[in-house]
Amino acid sequence: MAIVGSAQQVWDGWSLTAEWGTVGTFNVVYEATVDSAQDGPLTLWAASGVPQIGDSYSAGNEAEAPAKCIALNFARKPGKALIWRITATYQARGSNVMAGNFAPVYMQGRDENGNPTDDPLAELLPFRIGSYKRSIPFTKGKNVTAFNPRFSGTEGPITNSAHVPFDPPYEIDYSVLVIYAKDRNELFPPGIIPEYFNAINEHVITLRRAGFSIQCDPYTAKVDDISASLLMRNDDVFWEIEATIAVDSVFGWRPELLDRGMQARAMVGDPDGRGGTISSGDIEDGQPELRAITDFDGRPIQQPVLLDGKGQPLKADEQAVYLTYEHPNERAFDDLVFLLDLN
Repeated sequence: MAIVGSAQQVWDGWSLTAEWGTVGTFNVVYEATVDSAQDGPLTLWAASGVPQIGDSYSAGNEAEAPAKCIALNFARKPGKALIWRITATYQARGSNVMAGNFAPVYMQGRDENGNPTDDPLAELLPFRIGSYKRSIPFTKGKNVTAFNPRFSGTEGPITNSAHVPFDPPYEIDYSVLVIYAKDRNELFPPGIIPEYFNAINEHVITLRRAGFSIQCDPYTAKVDDISASLLMRNDDVFWEIEATIAVDSVFGWRPELLDRGMQARAMVGDPDGRGGTISSGDIEDGQPELRAITDFDGRPIQQPVLLDGKGQPLKADEQAVYLTYEHPNERAFDDLVFLLDLN
């Protein structure tokens, strides 16, 4: 529940953007290590070595007192559960940073009614809808080909005409709806980071914003990304939360695997593959409770066949079985109500 050591400046990402007549902006990047994957921005915010809002710019051998820290962005380093990157943004508000003119400039936005406002908490924030491509093994579909009608005309496994699943499975590309939403709060909303990393909805929810509405069945909405930035605008300090929610209404986000294999379960009472039943005397101590599935000629099969959900080859009059596994982070999306009008 703490940072290990102190935050250290890293050299990639250190930058200055300065154009005549505009606000000059410094970015300085720090890395910090925590001792628990459950530690989030609030742990890092007060840690040693992390700049604070209002601090003057100082990095390496440089210092610029009029440039103040106006934003802190906390994001987990990709692929690292315990390493965070903190980006501190400094601005000398006013003219070009090299001109030495740092007179305050108050920025205005628009509220939800289109009226000008200098209150960052009343400003209408961007809300974007898009998509991205997802590729998954295609193991379930509707067969419209005129051959043996075992699975024809109904949704079932993707197989060849001998009802053997393709190995490896054919992969399908399709588009997933993506929603990008922001919100601002004076206080950091509890229970958001890291609890919602990769979370999927366990109940039906409806996402709404400014006339847009979509209902999501359980396990079809996933928080692809969520981040928090501590900002200062017009002398107001606030948190800006940004989330990316991906909605897969085609296959959802719960793993669903076609039951198939080249070995059958071989427990007491199971078929032995020769017309009999396995007894306790057939299994030796330390022997795996599995047997090779054989073909019509008694030879071990070379490709996976459909199984019946009980570890045995699927019979001709049985429907294919799909094994569903719980996603590691299934939860109600109640804590995201501040980002989207959820119900």
